Amino acid sequence: MGGGYFVTGFGTTYFGGRREVGPFLVDNPKHKDAVSDLDHLHTFFTSLRWWRLEPHDERVTANGGYAYCLADADKTWVVYFAGGQGASLKTNGGEYSLWRYDPRTGQSAELPAAAGESVQLVAPDSQDWVFLVKAKVRASIVEEPTAAAPSQSGNQKTGPSSGQKVRIRVAGAQVSVVRDITKNVETLTRAIEYAAREKANVLVTPEGSLSGYTPDFNGAATQHALEKVLQQARVAELALVLGTCFEAEDGQRYDGQQFYDKEGRYLGFHAKILLCRHMASPAAKGEIDFFQTRPLRTFNLFGLTVGGLVCNDMWANPEWTPMNDPHLSQRLKEMGARVIFLSANTGGGTGESLALNRAYHETNLRLRARAGKLWIVVANAADSLGNEASHCPSGVLAPDGTWAVTAPPRGEQLFVHTFEIDTAP
Repeated sequence: MGGGYFVTGFGTTYFGGRREVGPFLVDNPKHKDAVSDLDHLHTFFTSLRWWRLEPHDERVTANGGYAYCLADADKTWVVYFAGGQGASLKTNGGEYSLWRYDPRTGQSAELPAAAGESVQLVAPDSQDWVFLVKAKVRASIVEEPTAAAPSQSGNQKTGPSSGQKVRIRVAGAQVSVVRDITKNVETLTRAIEYAAREKANVLVTPEGSLSGYTPDFNGAATQHALEKVLQQARVAELALVLGTCFEAEDGQRYDGQQFYDKEGRYLGFHAKILLCRHMASPAAKGEIDFFQTRPLRTFNLFGLTVGGLVCNDMWANPEWTPMNDPHLSQRLKEMGARVIFLSANTGGGTGESLALNRAYHETNLRLRARAGKLWIVVANAADSLGNEASHCPSGVLAPDGTWAVTAPPRGEQLFVHTFEIDTAP
């Protein structure tokens, strides 16, 4: 917990080797299971803000056996118990998300939410188990003063209403996207850790950021990697707009965005609509030949209607668009969206080609933001070598078409911005 590391000699190191006479062999195969246990322990705690956890064993009562508790300011509890049927955790009241963690396999399972001043943690058996309990947190609401007299009815509204603003702190990741899913997970982990440090509410990632930007992605590996990314986002209390290719429940492949709330609940997906083909090479196959699409839709995030678009959905580049421009950003505005999250993978370049492409994409973005009076959050992919500038800026556009924040055009760049939206239409 203090930043130290285990030396995996195990019994050969205890009491001068009294339990197991040496030699001291770090890589001895018989230590494999114990090393695996320590790996699970490391993975679990590094997915949390572990440095904020303090012992609070007085909060937990074991139902047989014994139990221990670490807590972070009545927001997060980690409960370990063994030898019984579970434990009871004393909280300060409220609503809580629960996960059960198996220290033998490293697998976690989300459990039904709980509420009240006592949370019952039930063990499947008498082995040791770990429970993670997190208080549910909503996006902050900023009340505006009004001239109206207070209500005398005693009733209170539970969500954003007219005369209030929703404050959203959004993080964006301009990061490289490669075909190696393991490397993509490492990249997304850095982005999630950054967003958590910056106390962001939501993170937006580029097109294909998990699967790789390819129709030949490994579906099973992508799904497995998604579970890791979602676990990290859940413990960071971070909503996620994840640009990725994926296989949906219908068995079809989509290039899109997956939306998750701060508790890790799946809200649905947007499938890229303006799928590309190089118009100068009509015989060559493009995205339109490999991916399916779905009708445009919106999502509810933090009590607001928001929308998602993927790359060419926004600007309908005439060199890559074999269909008419339906002005999807304006259609989302008509559907009630106040914010659009854009996951892009435009590629990059140098010289005159870069100047022309970047001017087209940036001007297009700014005009569409201003026309729809929309906040637009852009996360574009970065050149993996850091040499080429991207064809489209990453950053946050305000409803007047000006940049609230822009990322440098080259290399991995992480950014954050806070804005407020009046809940009145």
